[in-house]
Amino acid sequence: MKYAGKPTMTQKWTMRAKARLEGKTIRKVGYISTKCAEDIGWYQRGLMLQLDDDTYVYVQQDDEGNGPGALLLIDPRGGEHILPTLPTEEG
Repeated sequence: MKYAGKPTMTQKWTMRAKARLEGKTIRKVGYISTKCAEDIGWYQRGLMLQLDDDTYVYVQQDDEGNGPGALLLIDPRGGEHILPTLPTEEG
């Protein structure tokens, strides 16, 4: 994807996201382990996606990685589904 002139910030990040994600297939889905969360410095466990090229995608609550984030899924009929964060210790 080429843009005339200097790309905007949105165009720049869209190009980067497309290069890393577009056309990839999700091979595996699951919540990170308690150990992984602790290694990252999180107090909750977030969702992880593994792509077909062995890239791992973690959902973070902000750019600084201060914790995991929830996913909002909207199905084709307009139904909304939340995939939440989970505590590091299940009770």
